[in-house]
Amino acid sequence: MERYRSGHNGADSKSVCAKAHMGSNPILSAKAVLPLKKNRKFSLAVFPLQEVIMGFIDSYKHLEKLCGEVLNDDRRLTAYIDEMENTPNGFRYIPSWNEDLKKLKHYRWVRNQISHEPNCNESNMCEPDDELWLNNFYKRIINQTDPLALYLKATALQRRNISPKPKPICNDYNPKNYENTAKIRRNGIWLFVAGFTIFAILIYLVSKLYL
Repeated sequence: MERYRSGHNGADSKSVCAKAHMGSNPILSAKAVLPLKKNRKFSLAVFPLQEVIMGFIDSYKHLEKLCGEVLNDDRRLTAYIDEMENTPNGFRYIPSWNEDLKKLKHYRWVRNQISHEPNCNESNMCEPDDELWLNNFYKRIINQTDPLALYLKATALQRRNISPKPKPICNDYNPKNYENTAKIRRNGIWLFVAGFTIFAILIYLVSKLYL
């Protein structure tokens, strides 16, 4: 599977200047002014356009492509999110389930904002940790430690543990037991007949005495 390449490439000292200028070729020497976060305060730095690398979008595309390959679904990352949403008990097996799902949905929203909304770009929509999280989630899928992979492993193990063991077929038929049972039944019948006969004789004799 396709691996990640490096994310942001920062500007070196030779490519940064205090003020934008135009060279012999206006297109190649054009500068972009981007806000950088430093101690929660914004400062301005000037970068050549060729060095502005969309680290977040690049990482997102890699992850999205991998999700499509794993699930064999053209919806890619959306398909992965749908699989998690259609597994309502996932959080019972995977502690990070809800947090991972929340992050994936958030980054999908960020990507859509950057792609479709004016004035939305990585500089004002992303944090450095966002790209790192996407890269890490990519590696988790490769190593089968992502939420869906861990869920499948946990539920498969549970099914093996609770599946009922087949009961052995027990054949209790024994010719000797059958013969003994038949003999007991015959003896019981004879005892009943004998007892009934004796009882009838006693009744007859008693009736003769009183007549």
